Amino acid sequence: MGQFSMEISGCAGSALSGNQQNGGQMPPQSVVRRYGHQLEQLIDTIDSVVARQSLNPIHSRPTGAIVSAIVSNLDAFADARRGRYANFEALGDPNLTSHEPISRWWTEVAEPILDQHYRGTKTQVRVELNARLIDQLIGDFTLVHHTSETREMMTDVETASRRTGQTAIVQKWARYYVLTLIRWLAAVYKEVAYKAVYELDHDAFFGTWEFFYTFLVDDSFLRTRKTWPLGG
Repeated sequence: MGQFSMEISGCAGSALSGNQQNGGQMPPQSVVRRYGHQLEQLIDTIDSVVARQSLNPIHSRPTGAIVSAIVSNLDAFADARRGRYANFEALGDPNLTSHEPISRWWTEVAEPILDQHYRGTKTQVRVELNARLIDQLIGDFTLVHHTSETREMMTDVETASRRTGQTAIVQKWARYYVLTLIRWLAAVYKEVAYKAVYELDHDAFFGTWEFFYTFLVDDSFLRTRKTWPLGG
């Protein structure tokens, strides 16, 4: 998801440069490389362009705390100093580092999702009931030795089963929140490409918006699909 959102971000930025900023010319590599994998900066830049160009995409930028945490985590993971190579640092530090990506994701993204979509709901009742039943069935003769995302040991069937149910909830809703961001980026790209073609006669952008049409769907569809982009 993170890589795809970067791709749409880059496309939108290029289209905008091809609109009015550079007379239809694509930006030089020096401009593109300046952003690197900085998702937060890319997304904020696109948001500023939407305002500057007076665009009106059919979907708004999601601004909730969970989306912000997801972007921050993806941004950190893309940074080799903070995410992708955290395990190399861990080899010399048994306490890991403050940038350990899995623990950070669970703390900053998963826990807020569980607070909003799991705790106090019928889903929590179902997950915990199933966990107790499974523990009653196989707990006496099953050995559990598992480390959680936050490096806590799980040694019983009920705890491990409960975490399995929670993880499914986190995956569903994290995917949804990422897709709301990608949907906004796709909507922005459509607007800037339309403007490039139909107002400024830059035909190179004609039809490019069709690559992102499958993301321009309503929330109920985003919550139920597991595979993106949709097939042809």
